[in-house]
Amino acid sequence: MTFQFQGAVYQRSDEGYDFHTYQHATFSYKDVGNIHPALIDYAQDDADVVTAIKIARAKGIAVAVRTGGHHYSGASSTDSNNLQLDLSKTYTDLKWEDAEYTLVTFGVSTPLGELSKKLREHERFVPTGQCSYVNLGGHCQSGGYGTLARGFGLFSDHIQKFRIITADAEEPTPKWICRDSQTEAERELFYSVIGGSPGNFGVVTDVTLKVHKDEDHPLSRGFRGEVPYNRVLLKQLLDIMLEMGDTDDFPADYDFCLTMTSEHPPQYSDRPSKAKIIIFAQWANLGGLDQVYDPAYFQKIIQAVGGRGHMDPYEGVLMEDKEAPMSELCSHWLFPIVREFQLPYFKNIRLSDYSSEKLRANKWTEWVTGRIDEIEDNTQTTECYLSCQFQYAGGLNSRFRNQGHVVQLARLDYYIHIGYKPAAKEKARLYRKINEEEGQGENGYFSREDRRLLWGSSDLDLHAAQQYYYDESPTKYDRLCANKKRFDPQGAFTPNAFCVGGKTSQGRGF
Repeated sequence: MTFQFQGAVYQRSDEGYDFHTYQHATFSYKDVGNIHPALIDYAQDDADVVTAIKIARAKGIAVAVRTGGHHYSGASSTDSNNLQLDLSKTYTDLKWEDAEYTLVTFGVSTPLGELSKKLREHERFVPTGQCSYVNLGGHCQSGGYGTLARGFGLFSDHIQKFRIITADAEEPTPKWICRDSQTEAERELFYSVIGGSPGNFGVVTDVTLKVHKDEDHPLSRGFRGEVPYNRVLLKQLLDIMLEMGDTDDFPADYDFCLTMTSEHPPQYSDRPSKAKIIIFAQWANLGGLDQVYDPAYFQKIIQAVGGRGHMDPYEGVLMEDKEAPMSELCSHWLFPIVREFQLPYFKNIRLSDYSSEKLRANKWTEWVTGRIDEIEDNTQTTECYLSCQFQYAGGLNSRFRNQGHVVQLARLDYYIHIGYKPAAKEKARLYRKINEEEGQGENGYFSREDRRLLWGSSDLDLHAAQQYYYDESPTKYDRLCANKKRFDPQGAFTPNAFCVGGKTSQGRGF
């Protein structure tokens, strides 16, 4: 049986192979060997996707699907005899589905920055993550966490239907799966694809989103700027963040996100800078024209940084409690960079099940800023650099909480330069170990349960670590495993151990 791809193909013996295997995780996980596919196909259209599925079934191998390649532990790639299906340029169409511009269909190859730009042209917006260069494919299948989570929920909450090619039919064909489908099988497939684990149930090609209108959120306001890093100020800002959870009636209109990054030396970054704190915040005016804006909460942020005029523009944009349409604010929440540092890294993204009261009683803000300072005071000698992000998404009025999601998000990324200082890797590994041991557990500063995000995982075996990613364990995960067998009976979309069910295909080579 002979199969032919229409798109460009690269095998291990081909010139340029290493370039085409590149993922966000390449330099951090290259020694693991999980980013080394036998073949890479830049799919031209549906026909190449179908060909990949048929090859996988015929040879007993698996397909790894990549739209942007941003999974932090390389799970959008594969190794052994398996093949890489690259969709980075395959599905780029945009179509408005109604005259009111509330439903729009995008191809999964669309970057978040391009999505925001196209929506803004019609004064529309949708909550997304912060990286401009992440593509929709993986984003829509792993929740779609972002700065607007408290006011608007997740990106995936806005998906009304998607187009997918699965491997359960003898002749794979595209089909649309709707959120409110009357068919039990389609409802189960929708449930599994939106958050189960990206690329595990088929190849999603397009998604239809229900988007928001600027006009429904008049007089919305935002913050964007940066200040030089110091521990006292970061703690003060984190304490202000925790106040969002002090009362049950704190409005869902407010979202607040803090990012701290170490100094960016010119040899490790194309945008050299000193250590800084980046502030993103918004008031979304969920109540419309009748809702009165209370500036008191934003005034606390202004006072903490030293008053108006004490923040610097971040990437050319400065907003100090400034009125702006939501579509404009959403464009400002996107980072205009591919990655923070051109360095290997360890990721440590965690979610808390504690209330603000509990976090304050645990002196979490004091502990976490102390942990940050341990690295930040020694970047020159340790060759370790930090990128940290904090966001509160809880409260009874939170759209994030009301969708059944978690409360507080925190992320500490450890970037290390192994080439010049081999000891940096061990330093960063130990640093992460201490954070995990002290941050989580019965006496943890941040959370009693260890709760993580699929896209930010540091694990390589999803099956063994499923309890960290899925609540209601093992009920929810067992349901996903049953659906995996149902829609991918031969494991065509099981290219590595970070898959629902955890089995890796080996198969016959090309």
